Amino acid sequence: MPPPEPGRQAQTQAQELLEAADAAFDAGKLREGAWHMWEAARLSVVAVAQARGWPCATMDDLNEVIYRLDGIDENGHYETRPVRFFSFATARLFREQAVTDEWEYPEFRWEHEDEFRSGQAPVRKLIAKLSEDAAVEHQA
Repeated sequence: MPPPEPGRQAQTQAQELLEAADAAFDAGKLREGAWHMWEAARLSVVAVAQARGWPCATMDDLNEVIYRLDGIDENGHYETRPVRFFSFATARLFREQAVTDEWEYPEFRWEHEDEFRSGQAPVRKLIAKLSEDAAVEHQA
């Protein structure tokens, strides 16, 4: 998938992906829905990173964006609750559900629709928070 366009375009694309995820889950296509959830989160992180001139090409880059936004230092310390960090961890689980067949830790494999649905709220919260981050950056 090509990199997202900055600003409102990325937010619109993320919302469209969330709608596609809902439709896939409703149709019982759990892996497809999981991929859409991941892509919506990824697009949102990339949009904020691009607006700030931060690297965003790799998973390590995306993790670093989240650490920086949540104020997590190189030792894993933070001053406030790392809301983005925990929500992005859930987004990464959606990615794994979509692409992984062989699980090192099978207890992390989701098999039922309710497991997929329960992960949606933190990812939606992350995307909303990243939209706020992008808006603040745009105003600066």
